[in-house]
Amino acid sequence: MKFAPLDSWDYNQTLEDLLFFVQSIDEMLFDHTLDSYKVPALNTNSLCFELNETAQHIIENSIKPGAIGSIIDEFKYSLKNDPIAQKLLGENYKLIYEDLNANSKCETIINRTNYVLNIFSEYKYLKTAEEILKELVGNPNEKKLIVRVSRLFLTKPYINKFYLGFLKMFAKGHTLQFFETRV
Repeated sequence: MKFAPLDSWDYNQTLEDLLFFVQSIDEMLFDHTLDSYKVPALNTNSLCFELNETAQHIIENSIKPGAIGSIIDEFKYSLKNDPIAQKLLGENYKLIYEDLNANSKCETIINRTNYVLNIFSEYKYLKTAEEILKELVGNPNEKKLIVRVSRLFLTKPYINKFYLGFLKMFAKGHTLQFFETRV
């Protein structure tokens, strides 16, 4: 992780996970960090939208049916590794995951993805991510999950730079202020 000056901090073990969380976000938003640490370009929500659009284009005959298989695979991989999506979908997660494959009818794909997109509505996904992060920060055994949820949390507004007025440099500025605040 990128070095963050902690001169204004008094070490307190109970704040260690909070510090880890903020350092993770700082690293993800740093322009010169390795690509593997940056905020991903796509998340489950954006892949679901892409899958929905592709199925509609196949019905309209503007895209060949073979194009959808890799998108389904990518969506399912993302869904499988997205604790936010799993929490929002609840028991329907398994049904949606198992119901989508390269042989699925486009109408089925559109129905399932419309359902998911409705569940992930504008604020629900971010609010659920925030709730999960609040539960995780303070649990020293959940560092990997903190990073995963943080990346997904940042991806949603990062994809749409105008979404909720979020700008990368704005968030980056707040993480820097965090390190300068006396704790």
